[in-house]
Parts: sequence; structure tokens; C-alpha cells
Amino acid sequence: MVTKMDGRGNNKNMFSNQTDSVEEALQLGIDAINRGDLELGSDILEWVLEREPQNEIAWLWMACTVDDEAKKRECYIRSGFKR
Repeated sequence: MVTKMDGRGNNKNMFSNQTDSVEEALQLGIDAINRGDLELGSDILEWVLEREPQNEIAWLWMACTVDDEAKKRECYIRSGFKR
């Protein structure tokens, strides 16, 4: 389950009824990023990475959601991506 704070400080469930599968969640995160919803994509990928911290694909896509170069580099390192 991915939760997010709404404008009033309340937690909102983002997709717990849609999936409990890491693979399905990963695809939802990728789809969100491809639609340009980087915040939702990042939230979903965080959910995935809490369950599978070594998920290389999730780390690679997480790099697409951050602006900070150091954080982006960390995502690439954790993904196993080599330049």
C-alpha cells in the first residue's frame, strides 16, 4: 500500500486495492513516470523498494524521478547501472 498526505494532512491510500504484487506495483510506477506523474511514480517505487531493496529496475526508474545529481547517481549505483 502506498499512502500519501493530502492537502489537509490526512493519509490517502494510493493503490492498495489495486495490487499487493511488487511486479504490478513496479509497472504502475513506471506507467506513472511515463505519463509525467513523477511524484506518484516515486511514491510507488518507494513502496516497491521497501519490499525489494535490491530491485534494480525500480532503482533505475527511481533515478528518473529525482533532480538532485547525487541522489540520481545513488539510484544508478543501486541499480547496478555502469556508465
